[in-house]
Amino acid sequence: MDFHQEDITTIHDFCIDVNKLEEKIKQLEQKRPACLIIPILYEEVEKLPLQQIVEALNKCDCIKQIIIPMAADNPEQYRKAAQFFSQLKNRPYAHMV
Repeated sequence: MDFHQEDITTIHDFCIDVNKLEEKIKQLEQKRPACLIIPILYEEVEKLPLQQIVEALNKCDCIKQIIIPMAADNPEQYRKAAQFFSQLKNRPYAHMV
C-alpha cells in the first residue's frame, strides 16, 4: 500500500479473489472485530474525498468501530466535524481528539 498524506491511499490489485477475501473477513469478524482509525485535519471535513470515504464505510459491514483523531482549532470546528461524522451508520465512534 502506498501512502502519501496529500494523496489518496492506493491499494494495489494483487490478483486476490475478492469473494474468498470477503468470506475470510466475515469469518474473522466474529473472533476479531475490526476497528478503523482515521486521523484527519479539520480541513479534510470540507473536502469531497472524505465524504466519499464515509459513503464507502456506510456500505462496509465488517468494521465494528471507527475512531477519528482530529486536529481542530476551536470548539466550532469540533462541533462541525462531529456533525459530519454523525452520518456514519450503525457504528459508534470514539470521541474525536
